[in-house]
Amino acid sequence: QCHDSILTVSLGSEILGDVCELLSTCVNWMGLGIQLGLDYSRLRGIEIERHLNVSSCRIDMIAAWLKKEDQVVKKGGPTWKQLIEALIVIKEIHLSEKIFEK
Repeated sequence: QCHDSILTVSLGSEILGDVCELLSTCVNWMGLGIQLGLDYSRLRGIEIERHLNVSSCRIDMIAAWLKKEDQVVKKGGPTWKQLIEALIVIKEIHLSEKIFEK
């Protein structure tokens, strides 16, 4: 019960560093961003702006998610639960388990 409530608490920009560290091995940042409710046009803009640098793109994508950009709220808002579910959809099972264990 307690674990479930922690997973559904809305996350804010103060944990950007923590989320970035947990997702440091996630190469499919664009697929993750789409699953989290960010628009493809925003993600494409990040990709162009950051000159395909995966690490920088991932950070900007996570920041946009935490700011509740685009359709993030409709997808459930920035929560650990939403992040875990999105990681499962893009087949990053090991990352979802890593977050769940924390």
